[in-house]
Amino acid sequence: MSFRRSRSRRRRGQAMVELAIVAPILVLLVTGGAQVAVVVYSQVSVGTASREGARTAVDNPKDTQLFPAAVTKDCTSSSDTRKACAAAFNSTTQTFGLVNPANFTVHLSSQKYPSGTSTPSCNGSAGTADDGLVQVQVTYQAPIFVPFVNRFFADSGQSYRTVKSTVTMRVSPCSANGGN
Repeated sequence: MSFRRSRSRRRRGQAMVELAIVAPILVLLVTGGAQVAVVVYSQVSVGTASREGARTAVDNPKDTQLFPAAVTKDCTSSSDTRKACAAAFNSTTQTFGLVNPANFTVHLSSQKYPSGTSTPSCNGSAGTADDGLVQVQVTYQAPIFVPFVNRFFADSGQSYRTVKSTVTMRVSPCSANGGN
């Protein structure tokens, strides 16, 4: 009987040692997976924001000014570029708090469509402001919160990873807002 108890104690001790060896590795794998998921989710959110901003800018084709600015909650005004900025910002407000607006930047630029390839505008002349390209670039600093993962996954010397998305769309003349 004492022989069986001794063997049972050894087995429990062996299981405890195995758990002590494997548990930190499992915890690191789980938290590392969560960290990767946060960065991937941030990338998807940034891609959605840039598409939404470009779509809004394309819907307001008369605005051809360059607009680099940090996104804030006060990003709305009567300017069409401000509308594009607000659309990009608003698309991230539905991320359940996983995307921090303080680390979010939008740059919007537009240009006339290359000469010779422009289609007639609503006014009948080619190359006007309502026929061009709009480019929206959204940049976000996704936080890295796992201590050992940040050495391999974060930007050099930082506690975040920069994710960015750039979308270029063509403004089709007369298709949005009657060419206005």
